[in-house]
Amino acid sequence: MSKTKVSKIVKYEVEEDVINMRKAGLTYEQIAEDLNSGGKIPPEDPINKDTVARFLEKIPEVKRKLYRDSQKRVIKTINQSFDIIYEINNLYEKTKNLLEQMERDAEEKGKYINPYQFKAVSSEMREFLSKMIEIQREINDYKNVNKFMEIILQTLYEEVPDKIPIIIERLRTIKETKWFSDILEHREEDKNDW
Repeated sequence: MSKTKVSKIVKYEVEEDVINMRKAGLTYEQIAEDLNSGGKIPPEDPINKDTVARFLEKIPEVKRKLYRDSQKRVIKTINQSFDIIYEINNLYEKTKNLLEQMERDAEEKGKYINPYQFKAVSSEMREFLSKMIEIQREINDYKNVNKFMEIILQTLYEEVPDKIPIIIERLRTIKETKWFSDILEHREEDKNDW
């Protein structure tokens, strides 16, 4: 927004709408389409995605909020994964304790363990171990992908920094990678993070 020209977003008083739509995760193009079809913008003077982008770039608190929100989403996902790991580990320990208790009871009473109960409990233990191994592989894969991405991004920032905005925009257009574009955009602002 320059001093001589007022943004259409300000002109038609849809600033709050734009900010709320962006916080909700809409792309610049989706915001422009919603505004144009919502009746607040005259059809002869439509808003495009560039107008939305320029307006939002002037509002640093929106950028910070979007970055914080994307960080919170990642942390929430990681926490949920750790909760699952904790629960599986907890169930494994309970199953292991149950199996050990069955063995102690059989030893103390001088009887054999019921083979059906033993098999059921040991099958559960194998299932829990299998899940734990699978989760560990996924964690290792995540760590490897994360390290790979750090190396790629570091190299991009060093070798072709002028291409970073293009990458950010392409990531932003895909819903599944939009959060990643927000993180990159934040790092683009704070170039010393790399």
